[in-house]
Amino acid sequence: MGMMMTTKQSSQPQTVAYVIAAVLAVILGIRFVFFAIVSGLGFLLMFIPAVRTFMTQQLADAGMTSATEWEILLFWLIILIMLGSRFLMAYSLFKITDNSRRSSFFSTENVAQLKVILISYAVFALVQYIGVILNQFTHFSNVFFSNESLITNGLIWTIIYVAYLAFKSRVEAPSEEKGN
Repeated sequence: MGMMMTTKQSSQPQTVAYVIAAVLAVILGIRFVFFAIVSGLGFLLMFIPAVRTFMTQQLADAGMTSATEWEILLFWLIILIMLGSRFLMAYSLFKITDNSRRSSFFSTENVAQLKVILISYAVFALVQYIGVILNQFTHFSNVFFSNESLITNGLIWTIIYVAYLAFKSRVEAPSEEKGN
């Protein structure tokens, strides 16, 4: 009886983490797909001269007279990459929690998913930094790209990297012992 309670309690946090990761993956996936579809349709509509004139007028009315189409495309690409990176991180987190519920937490699949999180977060931090630098030159947005989180991004990336190394060494250690 005591063993069952311990097992049930230890799996309860995993279930909570699994549900949170699933919800995050779904929300971020929907945001990514919705942004890609809507903005893709918007860019296709820009080939219609009347729509293009209307959008240029709307940008001018919003005070964005100096924004060129290339700047808008560049910032659209930055946002798309950042949303995609967030989705990949959330999906990999979901896969890690799913794998850990079914098998060992320190498995090769989880190491691979942690590597995806590490790469996605590095891409996210780098693209965010590029967005901050470009924003300082273009003054395109003063809300979305903030300079405050750059140190935090580096810290979080380092934490994920250390966790990745710990996972990797934990997974490789039993296979090295079997070889001896």
